[in-house]
Amino acid sequence: DDPLVTVNVFRSDLLDGNPGTALNLLAPDVLVYQGGGEQSSREDYIKNQIRKDIAHLAAYYVEETSQTHAVQDDLAWVSTRLRLLGKSVEKPVEHFGTETVVLRRFASGWLIVHRHWSDSELADDGG
Repeated sequence: DDPLVTVNVFRSDLLDGNPGTALNLLAPDVLVYQGGGEQSSREDYIKNQIRKDIAHLAAYYVEETSQTHAVQDDLAWVSTRLRLLGKSVEKPVEHFGTETVVLRRFASGWLIVHRHWSDSELADDGG
């Protein structure tokens, strides 16, 4: 019963290519923002984004560089910064990812009600 565990298991499921398990951690009315797009329910996310997220993450080695969170009553937020190193030998790429997740505690445990994800290629100056 820990929001950090929920967020980290969700990401791990995406990295492992397990969409069914990941979806169990999303509230039915989850709101997902990423890359300028919006999915306004778990069904929208299933239909439009989850397979893309799994494919995108499969191209990288993912390292968590920082994570912070807060809990107040039945709401929590988790902010995570990730370093993504491309697996391609021909064109190695380094990205940084930022994820902010809002969770609500239900009778069954913590579920993700909002997720905002972005990543960008590392600039030559390191920033």
